[in-house]
Amino acid sequence: WFHTGDTGLLDDSGHLVVTGRKKDVIVTAAGTPVEPRFLEDRLKRSPYVREAVLVGNDRPYLVALIDLARDNVGAWASEHSVPYTTFRDLAQKPEVAELLDSWVGAVNAELGPAEQIRAFRVLPAPLDETPGALTSTRRVRRDAVVERYAALVEDMYR
Repeated sequence: WFHTGDTGLLDDSGHLVVTGRKKDVIVTAAGTPVEPRFLEDRLKRSPYVREAVLVGNDRPYLVALIDLARDNVGAWASEHSVPYTTFRDLAQKPEVAELLDSWVGAVNAELGPAEQIRAFRVLPAPLDETPGALTSTRRVRRDAVVERYAALVEDMYR
């Protein structure tokens, strides 16, 4: 065995499936380990979610920060007569929150209680415009995003 820092499982056919990185595993206040990439990837199946950052280390439940897929949400807003002027304006629209809430609810329906996302906030700016949020290969720097948007995170735990 090689110590790679990856986490994984054996599927039904005996193949190793990498599920994430050991350093990224979230352990909730109840001691439940959660693979954030698994849930983030499920959220990103929506055409309206560009990126998702799961938060919940030492917290009572999981929450998510969502980076909108600007073009898709903008097209949806136009089709549904939701006026907006800027990305920030679009991200704050109640109609967009309702759209995403229905998607988060659909994702939660497939999960056990400890894995469910209890709250989310839409980021006010795209991650690619947030200094330090992405690596040069466009991977999310989880700690940097959580630190940058700490006020949004704390708001979800009130």
